Amino acid sequence: MCIRDRDRVRVNGEGATLNTIVDPERDRVCLNGERLALKDRTVYALLNKPMACTTTMAVGPEHSVAALLPSEWLGLARPVGRLDRETTGGILITDDGDLQVMMTQPDFKLWKTYVATVVGVPTEEQLGQLTVGVDIGENGQELITRPAEVCVLEGSQRQRRVCNKKCNQDSHSCREEQVCDLQIRIHEGRKHQVRRMVRAVKLRMVHLHRSHIGSLALGELPAGSWRALTHEEVEGLYNEAGGSDCPDKWAKENFRKKLKGNDLSAEERTKLERWLGQQDPPEGTAPENRLHQDGIKAE
Repeated sequence: MCIRDRDRVRVNGEGATLNTIVDPERDRVCLNGERLALKDRTVYALLNKPMACTTTMAVGPEHSVAALLPSEWLGLARPVGRLDRETTGGILITDDGDLQVMMTQPDFKLWKTYVATVVGVPTEEQLGQLTVGVDIGENGQELITRPAEVCVLEGSQRQRRVCNKKCNQDSHSCREEQVCDLQIRIHEGRKHQVRRMVRAVKLRMVHLHRSHIGSLALGELPAGSWRALTHEEVEGLYNEAGGSDCPDKWAKENFRKKLKGNDLSAEERTKLERWLGQQDPPEGTAPENRLHQDGIKAE
């Protein structure tokens, strides 16, 4: 939740900010005057996003993923990452904050697989550039992508009608061109990254589709449909991203860095020290709740 109005979200009667640290066992958190309670996560779903659909849970005139999902999920679950309006394929919908972090932070190395249809056949040099990393920076700022896994899918070369600059909604002057499919696997997710990577090596993209999130495949799931994940699939995503203990390790590291700085209030410092003490208890005792249960934000 983005906190824009301090009066709407209050912790122990005081207006909250985006980085307010909360101990759910000791602090009273209220939204619009009503106390909030922790709840178990219930939503893990895979959606096959169709063309011309925006990745937002906001309800509005534009076609969005919110219209494809149960209304009771609004305000509870959200898409993990984004696919741009013209990109199709898999999006995970969940209210699991730990999994959201692990799937969007490149350090956790959860691979996402895309199929990019491009005009022509890429050269070995172009494939090599995409594999080792290319500069997708803008406005004179260099931004080199992390290493990727890239190959031309066997048997994907074909003729296809391709739009050009003269095409618009009212008229088309498409022509037959040779295309092929590139399989691109990355574990970071910068804005329009795959499109920018393909453009950086002077290739023209016709279509982009995300086929896999980790080992989670769309399979025969129709466009515009969703399905619930099994317990085994959820555990598989955690394991592929480094294990279910990764969020706690990541949080501890970031909290220790915060404690070394001078930006925390005395109360926040005490809460962090107490939380870290609970997560690293004396030998022979069990740690307290996980990060997502403690309600502490690591940034």
